[in-house]
Amino acid sequence: MLSLIIEKGLMKSARKMKLKVLLIDKSGALGTFTSILRNIGANIVQIGYDRTSTDLEFGDAHVSVALETKGEEHKALIRQKLEEGGFAFKEEF
Repeated sequence: MLSLIIEKGLMKSARKMKLKVLLIDKSGALGTFTSILRNIGANIVQIGYDRTSTDLEFGDAHVSVALETKGEEHKALIRQKLEEGGFAFKEEF
């Protein structure tokens, strides 16, 4: 129960961010994605890689990632850098 309260508090205070990102399932794609996050100081606390869902096109993968962030400005920077990198994503709440 306490962990749920903390989790919700982090989300409300913009200290945590959850994303679902569409990647091309090829060597190096995940590394490129995580490098962007590393370069802007986003800490990955959980990650999942799915390339078998029926809603994916052949050759694509979904990456679900939970990040620790430094606030709203940092979250905006993460969105900006992922868009600049050509990544399609949606934020999950």
